[in-house]
Amino acid sequence: MKKRHRIFLVIGVIALLLGGCSAQKNNEITKVLVGTDGDTRPYTYYDENKQLTGYDIAVVKALDDLLPQYQFEFEVTEFSSIFAGIDSGRYQMGANNISKNEERERKYLYGDQYYLYNNAVIVTNKNRTDIHSLQDLAGKTTPVKPSGSFMQAFMETYNEAHPDGQIAYFYSDQDNLKTYQDIMNGSVDFLLSEEIIIDTMMDEYNLDLQIIPLEHEETIQVMKPEGYFIFPKTSEGEKLKSEVDQAILTLIDNGTLSELSKEYLGRDYVANIDTSATEQTTDNGMANLFDLKLVFTQIPKILAYLPTTLLITVVSAAISFILGFIIAVVKHKKIPVLTQFFNFYVSFMRGTPILVQLYLTFYGIPILLQYINYYQGTTYSTTSIPPVLFVIIAFAFNEAAYSSESIRAGLEAVDKGEQEAALSMGMSPMQTFFRITLPEALVIALPALGNSLVGLIKGTSLAFTCAVVDITAAGKIMASRNYRYFEGYISVALIYWAMTIIISWLLKKLEKKLKADEQEVKEDAESMSLEKEI
Repeated sequence: MKKRHRIFLVIGVIALLLGGCSAQKNNEITKVLVGTDGDTRPYTYYDENKQLTGYDIAVVKALDDLLPQYQFEFEVTEFSSIFAGIDSGRYQMGANNISKNEERERKYLYGDQYYLYNNAVIVTNKNRTDIHSLQDLAGKTTPVKPSGSFMQAFMETYNEAHPDGQIAYFYSDQDNLKTYQDIMNGSVDFLLSEEIIIDTMMDEYNLDLQIIPLEHEETIQVMKPEGYFIFPKTSEGEKLKSEVDQAILTLIDNGTLSELSKEYLGRDYVANIDTSATEQTTDNGMANLFDLKLVFTQIPKILAYLPTTLLITVVSAAISFILGFIIAVVKHKKIPVLTQFFNFYVSFMRGTPILVQLYLTFYGIPILLQYINYYQGTTYSTTSIPPVLFVIIAFAFNEAAYSSESIRAGLEAVDKGEQEAALSMGMSPMQTFFRITLPEALVIALPALGNSLVGLIKGTSLAFTCAVVDITAAGKIMASRNYRYFEGYISVALIYWAMTIIISWLLKKLEKKLKADEQEVKEDAESMSLEKEI
């Protein structure tokens, strides 16, 4: 009997465990990683306490309270990377006031219910009287971010439809605050913006600008005024979307969305929301996830911007070699004052990111000139200087710091005995330096200089931060039109890879040539030494 009781007891315990596991499985909470850029005030940004906040963030948190079966977490990334993250399956949801368009809808699943309705405005200098509507923008200049924004789509479409009255836009990754400052000082003419964003920035930064609101008919020409969350085109994405849609309706009905709008956007933008949204048809997006053909068909288009990349590389490399050579000689000879100054220069350049140096050059020089103009009564301006010049300056000065150390190491590695032998044969110090020391130093330094050159080529991919369109920027611009960022970045990677292979091959050829020349110089020196002995 005792044995039978033990068997029943074991069976009972197993049943309880299985039941507990089943209950745990039924109550399992699904993690939802939400991609957002954390840099689009007032939708998503960091507050003074370095906490992620904003209207979109608050709405997702309200959804989290309504949907206990999900746990929503945020990851901050670049705006374009939100879409790449959805593609790769890293993000189960994107939250960044994302508007609809046909390209996006073919690839991503939009919620049926939007949670925001916005309006478009034209931002201009407060003293302008020649801009009142979209028809007045022909011939006017404005920067455009190639991030798949509504402004990029509008500009490209508008210019195609108005070949005789095009808007003079240019691509730039600069932030909107810099653009507003450019509008105030007359560098650019206008910017198309969302009413919510410009109202927030006007209050925060005390901008002295003119805001021209557009009627609904013009607003829908410029942008889709609705803001949506996006999801992957999968069965899991469809399930999450449906539950989020219902939760948004609840937030609208109970007034939560209106309160959040007042708190984060300044007033109630929810009143214009239409809750009778139509359903979308959903299909599995896996077959359309990656387009291998596109990787190769867009390479020729990207290569059209190769001359810009090569210009930056060649000119920066030439300047940096000359400057680096001067610094290396000064430090090798230990010239007082100059050595200490160049030590500080090299330490700063090698100790700070090149991206920061680009910003300091591109934004710092204009600020410095403003101070000079104010205190000296001059009228210097950088508006007529091509942005590529700022980029070349930044890269040249950065690369010079690395080149100088490579050349100095080469100079110090040259055998002192060879230099003394050359001097003893009657060569002057100058002849010894250029015929013996420098060739050997360059042979020694060439591998390090070659690595720096390869690094410089790849570093030019940051030029777009200063409104220079190189091959990386071209790839990003093309990807922002069809949201094929992964394919675009692979195309760019292949181009850079090919460039570095070619450069490495040329450097090996140069190294062989320098070694041959060095051997010839040594043989000449030995011949002169023998003649002198005879």
